[in-house]
Amino acid sequence: MLAIALVVIGTYLVFIAGSISLLKLLQKNQHFYYQPQHFIAISGMLYRMKQNAAGLATICILCTAILVSLVSSISLVVGQQRLLNFWNPFDLMLTTSKPLNQNLLKQLAAKNQIKLEKQQQIKMTAPIVGSLDQRGNFKSGYNAKTSTTLLVLTVKTFNQIEGTNYHLKNNQVLLSVADKKVYPQLKIKQKNYQVIGYPTLQTGNVQHSIFQPVYVIAANTASAKQIGSSTWIYQNGINFKSSYQHGLNFTRQIQQQLKLDNGSVSNKQEMQHFLRVIFGGLLFVGCLVSLAMAITTALIIYYKQLSEGLADQQRFKKIQQVGLSYAESKKAIQSQVLLVFMLPIVGAIVHMAFALPAIISILKMFSLFDQGLLLKVCLLVIALLTAGYLMVYGLTTRIYQRYIIN
Repeated sequence: MLAIALVVIGTYLVFIAGSISLLKLLQKNQHFYYQPQHFIAISGMLYRMKQNAAGLATICILCTAILVSLVSSISLVVGQQRLLNFWNPFDLMLTTSKPLNQNLLKQLAAKNQIKLEKQQQIKMTAPIVGSLDQRGNFKSGYNAKTSTTLLVLTVKTFNQIEGTNYHLKNNQVLLSVADKKVYPQLKIKQKNYQVIGYPTLQTGNVQHSIFQPVYVIAANTASAKQIGSSTWIYQNGINFKSSYQHGLNFTRQIQQQLKLDNGSVSNKQEMQHFLRVIFGGLLFVGCLVSLAMAITTALIIYYKQLSEGLADQQRFKKIQQVGLSYAESKKAIQSQVLLVFMLPIVGAIVHMAFALPAIISILKMFSLFDQGLLLKVCLLVIALLTAGYLMVYGLTTRIYQRYIIN
């Protein structure tokens, strides 16, 4: 909240002080200033800029809020399927402390009219949370810098799952990182490991943790225990065909038989329904808030230009009486409105550029690491907002001209 308050205060100060400084700078440029359309616009704006600047800053802040809310909510909805596949690469995900009992699985499948398909089981160390910096230093524990969930499996297990043929020495590891970052090394428990590759492990974030999962592929079981936890777990992925209700019954019965907590079981169809409800609600709220702010912005702009037109009416009549033509008056008006009108939207885009890292961090908490997707959504929302902004610009310019010229 403090950061938001400082941004708002800074925006008002920049518009109030910066706009006046910009106008004075343009006034010093004789080639630009002594053109009729620019001379009238700049000289007319200078003495009223303090009042105008506050209004422009308000418009800028409202436009920024529209951009942030829409980009965040739309990115979640657009990235929903990617998130679902990352959290649930299989129809059913189970985390167990020992290998899955296939006989029990088949019995429950037959009981619930389930057709079992592809299965995958990965033996790995229990997750450890901590921080992993740019230099590859991992420190375990919860603190303000905690950002990573570390899990370790052997290269033998990885080769079996992915059909690869990697060979590692005891001081070498492979890293599977969702956000595709590259690390010069991995340093953990006071020992350095050489990172020789970044293959993709098709397992995702089955813990549904807000921290990014980093899978370390070690040379053997001993190395895996040195790097990660000494406790082993099994991540089980199962694809199957069934109706929605039979799939839920199958999931609940497996959970009861294996005595698993809710965090160790995840049904893809159930998760999809949950994400649609949550992200759909967030999108609705984002659109509702953005609509309210857009209407507020349009009204501020409309009445601002209306009051400006009434204030400038007599002044422009006097200027026309001393020789300013209709075409020159219209051109001067367009120059003034355009100069004032574009500042808030440009300021909002600049604000959005600085807000992107924070939005990226929030999306990472939902396991959305595709920054390309975020940039596409951001550009689309900026284009739509700018188009709407220009429509209001055209309307307000005509209103301004109506009061002054007519």
